[in-house]
Amino acid sequence: MPNKTRNANRKKQLKSKRKSQKKQQKKIKCVMCDKYTCKKTSLAPASCFAKNMDKSHRVCQKCWWDPKKGFALETSSHKCMGCQKNMPLNQRTLLPSIIDLTMVDTPP
Repeated sequence: MPNKTRNANRKKQLKSKRKSQKKQQKKIKCVMCDKYTCKKTSLAPASCFAKNMDKSHRVCQKCWWDPKKGFALETSSHKCMGCQKNMPLNQRTLLPSIIDLTMVDTPP
């Protein structure tokens, strides 16, 4: 196969891989402003994250760091707004891994 077609095929593969990665980024709703945001860039309140881990409510960066009504201000309440509003939890994105303990070698 000539180098030109090999490079073209490689570029197509990388482009399709990037598109699939963009689709995998979960869009979730911010509990403060109700706008959709990416799960990777959003932040989770510590109390909600401790209880719900991967399914915890999320706050977008803009609402978290807002200088007037932000979640991170010392004067604001640090309770999870999603839990207070009884909003549904986010869907789990991490898949649990199964560990097979029957194959572990034991000393004699």
